[in-house]
Amino acid sequence: MIGYCNGEWIPTKDLTIAVSDRGFSLGDGLFETLLVWQGRVCLAEQHWQRLTNSAQQLRFPLLPDASLDLLQATVDRNQLETGALRVTLTRGCGQRGLQSPDPLQPLLVIVPSLSQPQFQPLRLVTAQTVRRCPESILSRFKTLSYLENVLARQEAEQQQADEALLLTPSDRLSEAAAANVFVRLNDHWWTPPLSDGALPGIVRQRLLATGWAQEASIAWSQRDQINAIALSNSLSFRPVSHWDGRALKTDLEDWRSRFEHLQR
Repeated sequence: MIGYCNGEWIPTKDLTIAVSDRGFSLGDGLFETLLVWQGRVCLAEQHWQRLTNSAQQLRFPLLPDASLDLLQATVDRNQLETGALRVTLTRGCGQRGLQSPDPLQPLLVIVPSLSQPQFQPLRLVTAQTVRRCPESILSRFKTLSYLENVLARQEAEQQQADEALLLTPSDRLSEAAAANVFVRLNDHWWTPPLSDGALPGIVRQRLLATGWAQEASIAWSQRDQINAIALSNSLSFRPVSHWDGRALKTDLEDWRSRFEHLQR
């Protein structure tokens, strides 16, 4: 496959970054993951807008020639019918330490891959080793600082589960390691608000806009009242079959049909 790197098209097997790149050395970067479906980048404008808004707020420069068109160009160049794009933006190379390089020379990389959207049920456990801190500025952005998410997923894998649910320090539901969380309470679907550390997911936003779900803080003490859970991200929309070993309902929706509708 062919990837994009700062104005050049390079085979992905040959794509490299310098050890002095701040994304590598400090996690000083942002990323987006986008679905490619039927040869089209789904929700491209929304993802690119989130990337550029995040870059502006965190003072990342974008390359002068960086544009939304690069996403579809990557798909077309690879004749990619179904798959994913990973867009990574870093602050570029710099000297040792935390001081920002001057001048800033950002790095923008787009890497395509083969994958299929996922809809099958999964097993969920509640992470005990890490918590989601809503007060952290990083909770609002998709940064390369993903170690807490990695540790939560490792905890799930150790328990033969697929995904981990993160709680806030005050025992409210926040999000999963790599997905937004939706729970069914009193015959309605709810999702934690951004103020509880939920990432502003693109699919999440569309589910709220359609009225399928509403925002509400969900306390850990309400867990026995939850009879269904769904997890969403750019590449999947999946029901939870078991949560901490308890069986949940998974047949309440046509998950694939709803997910495909959201991509239009």
